[in-house]
Amino acid sequence: MMAGESGVLKVSGEELEKQLAEVGSPVLLDVYAQWCGPCQILAGELDKVKGLYKDKLRVLKVDSDEEPRIASALKVYGLPTIFFIREGQLIHRVEGAMPASELTKLVNHYCFGAPEEEIKDV
Repeated sequence: MMAGESGVLKVSGEELEKQLAEVGSPVLLDVYAQWCGPCQILAGELDKVKGLYKDKLRVLKVDSDEEPRIASALKVYGLPTIFFIREGQLIHRVEGAMPASELTKLVNHYCFGAPEEEIKDV
């Protein structure tokens, strides 16, 4: 498990299973690849989101090339794919990079139960 400066954790498949078994703060999971340009853009936006929520939200990353079993089990067909997980349950998923402002709207709604805000197509 590797933590970036922002607290975003890169996890293996085994570490992901442990994280998801811990019921506690919601999880924002990014499935990405090193070679994926939009994934690299999203990484900076995830850092901003983690900085905003701090310990209230776990932000995890799984490299789809290093963990193809996880990517397959989650039916990841496009990168990046972002999963919103609350109380161990997959609540929502989106594909593609987006700015932190849009991610925050999704996190507020899917992870913390806030009313749904209009999400702009990016």
